Amino acid sequence: MQNAAATNSRKERSRLRIAVLYRRLDMRFRENFPLDIEGREDDTYLEEIVNALRKRGHHVTTLAVREDSLQDLQHLDCDLAFNLVEEGLNNNSSLEPHLPAILDVYGIPYTGGDFLSIAITADKARTKEILTFHGIPTPAFQLFESHKDDLRRDLRFPLIVKPVREDAGIGIFKESVVKDPKALRRQVRRVLRSYFQPAIAEEYIHGRELSVAVFEHRGKLLVSPISEVVFYTPRGRPRVYTYTAKWDDESTEFDNVDPTDCPAEDIEPAVEEKVRELARKAFRVLRMKGYGRVDFRMAEDNRLYIFEVNANPLIGEESLMAVLGRKMGWYFPTFIHNIAMEAYRRHGRERHGVTLRDLKEPAPAGPAGPPPLPDTA
Repeated sequence: MQNAAATNSRKERSRLRIAVLYRRLDMRFRENFPLDIEGREDDTYLEEIVNALRKRGHHVTTLAVREDSLQDLQHLDCDLAFNLVEEGLNNNSSLEPHLPAILDVYGIPYTGGDFLSIAITADKARTKEILTFHGIPTPAFQLFESHKDDLRRDLRFPLIVKPVREDAGIGIFKESVVKDPKALRRQVRRVLRSYFQPAIAEEYIHGRELSVAVFEHRGKLLVSPISEVVFYTPRGRPRVYTYTAKWDDESTEFDNVDPTDCPAEDIEPAVEEKVRELARKAFRVLRMKGYGRVDFRMAEDNRLYIFEVNANPLIGEESLMAVLGRKMGWYFPTFIHNIAMEAYRRHGRERHGVTLRDLKEPAPAGPAGPPPLPDTA
């Protein structure tokens, strides 16, 4: 009987009350996304994730997060918030870390990265600075606040120019690979004007583009098999997974890319082990939580460079993360269930201060105003 009771208790703990938080673009903030809207509008996977959680026995509700009612989050009656607000608030990707920060204030457990890990990895320059400090190879780079900034003498062309705080291919086009200072200035100016943020220029590594997913799972860091973005482009041309190749399914660029060739072919065992080692190390030094994706370029001499680290990447059923999960034996409901359960366990392991959720009584009324200044006359 005791064994049966213990089993029932474990089953109950594995069925959570989960609030799935999502957000759609808000036309009030139209000026904050002048280009590349498609990459910010992909919310089709909301229903997929809700269904996956329900298949695993969880009680699921959904909540559309609105900037003018963020205070309502403190009243969420759930065991866990499943955070799908990946495009930021105010249609501004730089505000993506702020929702986890608000949930921390209210004491609500949530999936994926916290404020710090999302804020760091959302900034490509800061990410690369930390990787470099820890001896993790990443292409040399420079941050441009103005198109008139002096170019570092040690940077070698060709360079690739991107917005410093975007993902989903936003701001990356064929013209982003530049071969001389004039083209560099032109692309930097374009990023500054179109995306309201600095531009980052990094040395373009011509080679294979590889990715792995990293998951926290029962105290371990699990690394998926290696996936490759295969480019069917003429030899010698830049291989870049552009915004057009990701989102415009009627374009030649889209047709010339296979984004999820997994497992990648003809990877030497020593290289595969190095990918896993570097992915784990990057996950740790960037203080990531839950799950993430690490993207590499492998040069023709097999040298590896991390060029992108993603906290809270897309996890819909057709996403690369879900594909990599399936290669690990996690079909979609299990994949989503594991993300939820690991977040719930992590919250239980961590020590937390008192939050609004812990307080049973409303806060006492404060003074009507600040205390008077002392009379020094």
